[in-house]
Amino acid sequence: MKNSILEFDIDSLNELGIITYISGDKFEGQIKINNAIISRENFGIYSFSNGSEYKGTFVNNLFEGFGVFHYRNGEIYEGNFKNGLKHGFGRYIYSNNSEFLGYFEEDLQNGIGLIKNSLNSSNFFGKWSKGLKEGKCIYYKEKAVFVLIYSKNQLKSIEESRKTF
Repeated sequence: MKNSILEFDIDSLNELGIITYISGDKFEGQIKINNAIISRENFGIYSFSNGSEYKGTFVNNLFEGFGVFHYRNGEIYEGNFKNGLKHGFGRYIYSNNSEFLGYFEEDLQNGIGLIKNSLNSSNFFGKWSKGLKEGKCIYYKEKAVFVLIYSKNQLKSIEESRKTF
């Protein structure tokens, strides 16, 4: 099968198996064959040839439900997926160890979330819409608190600032 699109080694029509793709990608997990169509189903590990890796659940070959995606640059997403995209509650850890905890929709931050910045020990709590900061947000660092107003990721005003004790 060296000239095929993929090579696979499987015991039966709905069993654990390994698929190695010509691209160098590899899938290990539940494989289903129905009417000569091969699909990744339930739990599996998909290793990309570029070094990224997904461990989690699949439905019809797509990431679906809970999973953990390790990007080749060291960033990590752990959370829910829908139709192959980040969707629902999740935690995204950046390469500098800062993290976003909150909601995603179609791969973008959407809804309430919290950014914990490891570089300057600050926190940002607010709302996102299609990946952009939107509305009233709270930024706090050490004992200082700022209420910020955003529109489409642009800071429009600082409503108030105060020191907490």
